Amino acid sequence: CIRPNGNDACFISKLKKVNKDVSVLVDERLHCPTEFGIDHYAGHVKYNADMFVKKNTDLLPKDLLDCACKSSNDLICTELKAKADASAAAPKAAPGGRAKKSILTVGTKFRTQLTSLMANISKTRTRYVRCIRPNTESVPIKMNLSSSAEQLRSVGVVSAVIIPRVAFPNR
Repeated sequence: CIRPNGNDACFISKLKKVNKDVSVLVDERLHCPTEFGIDHYAGHVKYNADMFVKKNTDLLPKDLLDCACKSSNDLICTELKAKADASAAAPKAAPGGRAKKSILTVGTKFRTQLTSLMANISKTRTRYVRCIRPNTESVPIKMNLSSSAEQLRSVGVVSAVIIPRVAFPNR
């Protein structure tokens, strides 16, 4: 996500403007500037995009910048040469006087988090809980079977039950 001088409120504003005709996008007056809603199969869900732009800002890899600077295309060469010069002019030392070891990008952060998650999953016995909304009114002792069945189909629970039955009919 490369958005020069972009912020979360501008990103959500543009998202709402570009997708104003999409029926599942909900834009309520009481939403904060960084909030939007989507009508999912299980009901209305509100999302908050605080820190979204900052978390998804990624730097171009140095080898890609070097390659682009050598491009025969004038536009690519000119535009990315300025970016390469700006990154080369950036201070190399941290405030404590020590040199920065590596640049943390979205890709490296994702890889680190994925490795950590996989290590945690391999240490545990994982169980999943699926939440199904029995009715849209959120009242007790009322069940809308068609809505519940559709939710189960959407998350793949019905398929997960049917496949073993076909493979092992006597179980």
